[in-house]
This record gives sequence, C-alpha cells and structure tokens, in this order.
Amino acid sequence: MKKISRLEQDMMVEVEVRKVTWLFLNHSRRVEDWQRGVDALDAHRREIRHSPISKWVRFYVVTWKEDLLIRMGRLEEALLESNRSLRLPASSYARINEARRRTTILRGLGRPTEAFQAAMTGLRRCARTEDVDSSQGLILEIVRLGSVAYLDELAAKYGKLVAAAVRLPNQVQLIGPEPAETPIQALKALREAMTTK
Repeated sequence: MKKISRLEQDMMVEVEVRKVTWLFLNHSRRVEDWQRGVDALDAHRREIRHSPISKWVRFYVVTWKEDLLIRMGRLEEALLESNRSLRLPASSYARINEARRRTTILRGLGRPTEAFQAAMTGLRRCARTEDVDSSQGLILEIVRLGSVAYLDELAAKYGKLVAAAVRLPNQVQLIGPEPAETPIQALKALREAMTTK
C-alpha cells in the first residue's frame, strides 16, 4: 500500500469528517430521523474501517452517534459510545465538547459524582488551552453539581478562566449586568441564579 503524506492524510480526514457531520446534520432535525442517523453513522464507520485515516474519523462518528442517542433518551448506550471516544484521538476542542456531552449523560443517569468529574476534566482542558467560550457550559455544570464549599477551590484554581467566562453574554444574561468583582462572587451569583430558576 502506498504511503500517504501528512498533508494528504489531513485532507482525507477533513473530507471524511465533513461527510460524518453531514450524516449527523441530515438526520438530527426530525425525531423520526434519529435512529436512521445512528444506523447511517454505524454503516459509515464500517465502510471506512480499513482506511488509513479511520482512527482519526472514528471519534466524530462515535460522538455524533452519542449526540443522537442522548436526544433519544438512550443514555446507557450513549455512555458506551462516550467510553469508546475516550480511547480515540481527537483535538482539544473536540475533547472539551465530549466532556460536556459526557457530563450531560452522567447527570441524566443519576451519577452526579462522575458527571462532576467529567465536567472538571473538560474545565482543566479549557484552562490549558485558554478556551473561555467552551468553559462557560462546564462552569455551569460544575456549579450545579458541586458543593457550595467547592466554589472557593474552583475560584482559586480557575479564577482567571471564571472571571473571563462570566463576562460572556450568556452568563451576563443569567447573573445580571452587574459585574462580579471576584471569581468567587461570580460563582456564587451563578449558583444563586441557577437555584432560583
């Protein structure tokens, strides 16, 4: 078999990821299409199984399938897909999104401790990559799932990230336009906003 260059490999991966994303989008709009989407993603995974780029595309197949399973309320199956995704190569951004999905699944299955751990894994990755936008959903999950006592530790470890995230429009809408002076004040305001809703 002819060895392909890194550039060719990257281009092939990009084309396949677009195909997989199209399969997901094409089957995600209507409830009656969700199972067909799961089947189409499974078929695509089998089709590219022996491709030299298969390992780079499987993460996207698995996570889009996971998303459809969450929508169908099949959380145990979605968790199996999430477990598979942990062993597959992916970008930091894709990993952060997977941490959010995994948190949703585990919270839905009534496993708050594991959901909290999944959200913290994602937040640590956000801190390393300085991804403020992606951190806001994870911060909300951590505030929802963690104890009030943990807020101090969260503010101490991730204060810079929290301070930036609470200035984003979604957070301002949740806690109000009055800016919090410190990360701990912002976290307490988020917690209060979430418990009064």
